[in-house]
Amino acid sequence: MNDKTFIVCIELNTLALREKFELGGFGNYSPIVKVMDNVYLLRAGYNCTSSMLRDSIISYLGTQDINIFVMKSSIDASWRLSSSLDITLKNII
Repeated sequence: MNDKTFIVCIELNTLALREKFELGGFGNYSPIVKVMDNVYLLRAGYNCTSSMLRDSIISYLGTQDINIFVMKSSIDASWRLSSSLDITLKNII
C-alpha cells in the first residue's frame, strides 16, 4: 500500500466545524482518526502532499479562518493513548 499518513493539527472552533471534519470522509482522505483534541491522522493517496491536503480541508470546511498544520508522518512514531486508539494507530501508521 502506497498511501501516506498525515498528521493534522487544526483549530475547529465551533461544534459544527468539528462534527463536519470528524464525520467528514471528504475526498479520498480516510479514515480520519482523532488522536486528541485538535490532532488527527488521515490517510491519503501516494501523490498527495501536505499543502494539497491542507487546501482540501480548508475548501471542504468552507472557511479560510482556521489555523491548521499538516505534516506527512514518518515511520518512526510513539505514543501513550487508549488501547483502542493504540490498535487503530498501529494499523494506520
